[in-house]
Amino acid sequence: MSLRRKILVVVGGTLFCLLALLYGASRTIILNGFTSLEVEQVLRNLERVQNVIDDDLASLSMTGQDWAYWDDTYAYALGEAPEYEEANLYDSIFFDYHINVALFTDRDGQIIFGNGYDLETSERMELPASLLPHLELDDPLMVGLHAEDRESASGTQGILHLQEGPMLFAALPILRSDGTGPAAGVMLWGRFLDNLAVERLSKLVELPLSIYTIDDPRMPLDVLSVHRQLRTSTPTMTQVLDEETLAGYSLLRDIENAPAAIARIEVPRSIYQSGESTLSYYLVSFVVVGLVFIGVILLLLNRMVLARLARLSDSVNAITSASSKGERVVVDGSDELAALATRVNEMLAALERSQDELQAANQLLEKRVNERTAQLSLANQQLRQEIEERERAQQELALARDQALEALRVKTQILANVSHDSRTPLNAITGYAEMMLGGVYGTLTEPQQNAVKRIMSNAQDLLVFINNLLDSAKLEVNAIKPLYRLFDLNNLLAAVESTIALRAGQKQLEFITLVDSHLPKQIYSDEQRIKQIITNLLVNAIKFTDQGSITLRVFRHDDTHWGFAVRDTGKGIAPEVQERIFEAFWQVDGSPTRRNNSGVGLGLAIVQALVRLLEGTIKVESEVEQGSTFTVILPLLSEQREKVV
Repeated sequence: MSLRRKILVVVGGTLFCLLALLYGASRTIILNGFTSLEVEQVLRNLERVQNVIDDDLASLSMTGQDWAYWDDTYAYALGEAPEYEEANLYDSIFFDYHINVALFTDRDGQIIFGNGYDLETSERMELPASLLPHLELDDPLMVGLHAEDRESASGTQGILHLQEGPMLFAALPILRSDGTGPAAGVMLWGRFLDNLAVERLSKLVELPLSIYTIDDPRMPLDVLSVHRQLRTSTPTMTQVLDEETLAGYSLLRDIENAPAAIARIEVPRSIYQSGESTLSYYLVSFVVVGLVFIGVILLLLNRMVLARLARLSDSVNAITSASSKGERVVVDGSDELAALATRVNEMLAALERSQDELQAANQLLEKRVNERTAQLSLANQQLRQEIEERERAQQELALARDQALEALRVKTQILANVSHDSRTPLNAITGYAEMMLGGVYGTLTEPQQNAVKRIMSNAQDLLVFINNLLDSAKLEVNAIKPLYRLFDLNNLLAAVESTIALRAGQKQLEFITLVDSHLPKQIYSDEQRIKQIITNLLVNAIKFTDQGSITLRVFRHDDTHWGFAVRDTGKGIAPEVQERIFEAFWQVDGSPTRRNNSGVGLGLAIVQALVRLLEGTIKVESEVEQGSTFTVILPLLSEQREKVV
């Protein structure tokens, strides 16, 4: 390929690469901006959907108050107005208020009137069977409805997740017209989110709207694809359906804050298509400018470089074909090409000198090659013998390694079986002890209660020991993997405190928890392993502390790390043994008569292994008779396991 073609290919390839990079950057910057605007538009529309549903609920509640806070309804609920039902509760109220269910109960929760109506077919229907359990007095729906007056009444409204489908409802206590009570019962109005209701809501938001129950088997594939994420991570999401439509999804929760239904809207992608058109015009303009630029560059290169390089190439070819060694190229100009011609002439002169030297060197080299060949033959023979010996050694090492791995696997399996077989009787012991403390087998005296509590405490200690033994075996074969997820730090600390406070109280130790306010409320890590680390450190601190306090301090170490420290006022650890306390089965006092004779020295070894598993560090600071402090530092991670900056 000629130099001209190469330059054309290079310049064209460069333009193409620049065009590709520019296209990628432009698409990322421009289209992402338009996409963000689309997503914001969808999220605003989802908020409108939620507002429309909230308005429906408010409307149900407001119209329901006119009926619930009425002397006639109050007398009817008390059984004093039998003509009320015929005079007021006729079928047209279902159409007037767009409701499917109208229900009245007395103060004992018994239904005194209950009718259902299908607004699509204009026919009566049975009351939803799955609604009846919610009428129990202790159901969350009924809490606060049996009030003394209107000021203390707390009507309930929201979504009920019924087997027949999601239903908007408003439940109100039945009071007198002046708002006094006590409540004579409860009035409930319900409106199913059926096709008729969804169509009405769709007209209000002026967008195609669909609502699917959370367990609907007919759920479309696009809703099914976001179903799990809506339930676990975020209440709203968007998803591209095709080039012309963007869908938005919102999770609707029932009165118990459990997922009830998924609302989907469809929004045309007019903003994104506008961005596509803008990007196309921009790229066409760049291509035209690039082609003009290539033409100008090639013209200048041909005149200033390529033509002179062609003449230099012809001169070198002529020298190559000439029989005389004294031929030289013509030096033209005073720039870099002229300097190149001069260097070519100098190279030709040096080449003449080196040819003679090369011939002499070849003769000497041939002699040395023959000598070296004989030496290499001897070395190759020795090398083959050494390779054979190493292969035999490697086979023996592989066999020993396989035997060791098999022994470790068998040990882990045995420990797992022992742990399983031990947990069953321990769980039975703990269960029966809890039943005895609960009075299932009769009232216990205080000495008997203390004895049962000691049984439970020792059983729990033995269960912790078995779990530590099994975890130690699993850590040896890397069988434990961290399970990262978001968890509430305060909930974890509350769970730890409920367990540790009892142990500390048994030894009359003060238990203190300090939490840094700069820490995020939710941490992305392995909640179970962090709880295990903190619990093991606190149990260890209580074990070796006879008086004083145990302090758990949770803090933010820096921008990318957090940590916690456990400090006790116990007897402390001597400096010469601090490096060994994290060794498995090693104890500061390993004698059978030691005062703290529980455990086999696995707690701190497991703590260190779990800290390393979570990519953290642990250190100990201690003085004899002054107490000890164990500090753990862990990385702050995002949900993509990237460190927080």
